[in-house]
Amino acid sequence: MLHGLLRTPLRALLLTLLFCFTTGVRAAPLPLTSLDRSEQQAHLQQMQNRLEADIKLSPDQSDLPLSPARIVLRPMFSAQQGSWPFEPFVHNGMFKEIAQYQRQHPRIIVIQGGRATLGMLYRQLSNERILRRHQGGYLLSYPLMIAPDAALVLENEPLFLQAHTGTALINQGALHISNALLTTHLDGQEASAGNARPFLINWAGSGLYLDNASIRDLGYDAYLSRGITTALSPQQPVDTPPAHVVLNGSTLQNMPVGLELQHARAVVSASRFEQMQHYAVDMENSQFALDNNQIQTVKQFSGIRVRGASAGKLVANRIGHTRKSAIEVENFQGQLLVRANSLSNNLGHGILLREVHADSSLLVTDNTIINTQGSALEGINVSVLNVIRNQISHTAEYGISLRNDTATPGPVRIFNNQLSHVGKAMVRTQGIHQILLGDNQFLASQLLQPILLGDLMKYQAPVLQRMLQQQEWINIKLDKVSLLPPS
Repeated sequence: MLHGLLRTPLRALLLTLLFCFTTGVRAAPLPLTSLDRSEQQAHLQQMQNRLEADIKLSPDQSDLPLSPARIVLRPMFSAQQGSWPFEPFVHNGMFKEIAQYQRQHPRIIVIQGGRATLGMLYRQLSNERILRRHQGGYLLSYPLMIAPDAALVLENEPLFLQAHTGTALINQGALHISNALLTTHLDGQEASAGNARPFLINWAGSGLYLDNASIRDLGYDAYLSRGITTALSPQQPVDTPPAHVVLNGSTLQNMPVGLELQHARAVVSASRFEQMQHYAVDMENSQFALDNNQIQTVKQFSGIRVRGASAGKLVANRIGHTRKSAIEVENFQGQLLVRANSLSNNLGHGILLREVHADSSLLVTDNTIINTQGSALEGINVSVLNVIRNQISHTAEYGISLRNDTATPGPVRIFNNQLSHVGKAMVRTQGIHQILLGDNQFLASQLLQPILLGDLMKYQAPVLQRMLQQQEWINIKLDKVSLLPPS
């Protein structure tokens, strides 16, 4: 409602101007009923509790094998049994890089049947062209694969991955990085945009655990090679468990995508993502919990993207200076909680929702969204949505904008939000039949600024009057709605 942010005389003036703004527009009969406030609050609290409980992922790490691993060099034959973990990279530049460095048929290091450290690898390989001492750690110049029954543990010493030699980490087992640096080493050579930088791929069933780790300069813009990736191979059974990814207190810098997660279970806490090209975190068909992370500067696209059949929560993250949206949800069917995030200084929208399936549960609550060049919350083809207790200010376009090209029943709940310094209308809806409003605070940036736009515009005066004078939460059911024109 228009209170709290407005002094009483100004509130009365704004209400008068709003009524004047709609003078001459005869409101069609509006099916408008009161809502039970406590009932709605209880429903939303139950939804939040359910989402918090259903998306409670354990950050526990898997048990590491105790026995020493076997370390072998294996020829990299393609299209043969056992070649599928590196098969996707045959034509993406990796094998060309290998051929320029290795003097025989390309070979890969394989860790099998136990636990290995860099020191063990160095002693057993005993080949400076494969692995050598470098800047207090080690420099790896061959691709390395961790078998499903094996683990590689990096602790307290850096691992440099040589560029221009086809170096990559292919994980089918477990990779633990603690208090250590993992980065690309150029060895004095320039890295053009097309060069294949080393990357880390984690196949379904594997585990990746980063604790106080620093990951820098990995990846290039090619399939499964954009930085740190998880995926389910077509050669793996469809019921293979997802890759398990745990990040805590770690920093990822200068990568096309920090985490590109498909078929994963991910817990990412208290970590930093800086200077990414496409996305900081890009998740599809995964379960995830991201909390207390900081994302700073994404040069081309969005900070976090969520797609597919996924379930997750984004809590208390800070996202700023993205080329597009801070959070992007696209072609989504599942459960998503977006709570207590700070989204600021993004050139697109604060939150962009596009093509969200009607069976999804989506709660956007207690977020702060400021200084966006688009809308604070932009929804396209979204049916069911809950927008609760958010603070929105200094957005160039709309505070909340929801538009559909096919009419949807809703409901959309918009309660207890504070909106100020919005460039266009505070709330715009199009193509949604049922909208629930209550206790929203609007501070207009200009005297004749519309509060409600789209399908609600012609009902603006009676709706605001009902909410202001009677302090009601209301249920608006529209018989007819307008639709987006065909694209």
